[in-house]
Amino acid sequence: MDLIVGAGPAGCAAGILLARAGRDVLIVDRALPRDKLCGGLVTDKAARLLAERLGREFPAGVVAQSSRAFEICDGPELLNRAEGTRLLRFVDRPRFDAWLVEEALRAGCRVEKGECSGFQGQTARVSGADVPFQALIGADGVFSAVGKAAGRALPGKSLAVGLQVDVPRAACPALAGLDAARICFGYLRLGWGWVFPKGGMLSIGLGGMPGGREDVVEAFRRFLEDCGAAGARGLKVRGAKLPNESWLREPGSGSVFLCGDAAGFAEPLTGEGIHFALLSGVLCAESLLAGGDAASRYNAACRAGITRLFDQARRARDLLLREPFRSLAMRRFRSGTGVMERFLRVLSGETDYAGFFRGSLPGG
Repeated sequence: MDLIVGAGPAGCAAGILLARAGRDVLIVDRALPRDKLCGGLVTDKAARLLAERLGREFPAGVVAQSSRAFEICDGPELLNRAEGTRLLRFVDRPRFDAWLVEEALRAGCRVEKGECSGFQGQTARVSGADVPFQALIGADGVFSAVGKAAGRALPGKSLAVGLQVDVPRAACPALAGLDAARICFGYLRLGWGWVFPKGGMLSIGLGGMPGGREDVVEAFRRFLEDCGAAGARGLKVRGAKLPNESWLREPGSGSVFLCGDAAGFAEPLTGEGIHFALLSGVLCAESLLAGGDAASRYNAACRAGITRLFDQARRARDLLLREPFRSLAMRRFRSGTGVMERFLRVLSGETDYAGFFRGSLPGG
């Protein structure tokens, strides 16, 4: 039996492909239905992945709002806005994850509520019971119990901090008409804020790697104030640690595989995680189904499809957010839509950061 810990995008993607191939698959999660801090932005490349690798069109029922517009801000200043053909989807994350669980069940997976506390040999401990496995897939988040038991936990100093709140549009008059994905730099030295429209609500968040004496809570307060939401009452602020700085170079070893946040697979500049969770789950399942040394095959696939881009993204983040390049980058974002268009091409998976920088800085 293949045991998957975590019923989010990574775990369900792996489970769907494995079960369709006739393997016995059990997915366990300590919370069903599940929820987590997530801006909920889903790009075209994630939708293509669902269609091309999982055979499913993106479910319209989980989309709170969609847009073809994208805005960049430096602090409270709107630098530029671009509109094009690429669709940005703002999803209700619990509903999206529930849809994935339904697809996993339809494919033949068993999905149960349970908590994995570790494993020894080919046996995992799940809610006090011993569960033997052929392959163990840890898709259980940044504090992965599977990763910890395997000796591959993400180092705490590599984790970013995220804060998010959902605000009714009526409580935020300055952004009541927002119809675009808005990314805001300037609140954390190596971080960003976001405002995503979701029907009658706005998802406002801030995430990044705090440096020195930076106070993330104070930065978030300033961001909410600049958004015009600081005075809204009854807001439920959620916080979480996020993968950002140190992803696993070898997420597979023997019969144990780490996917999604458990492997640190969130893009360092944009923080995008849903696509890379889905992709890592797909790559893991495909590696297992190919037979032979599945761990080596999975590690190679992750290097080619995920971490090569992450290496570029970390360099891009340092260029865009550190002086003296930061001021230059903000001027380029302000100067025209060409840089915005190239950034959207990165988000949609049409190019990488090497392609973005060709022509994006002086002379571009």
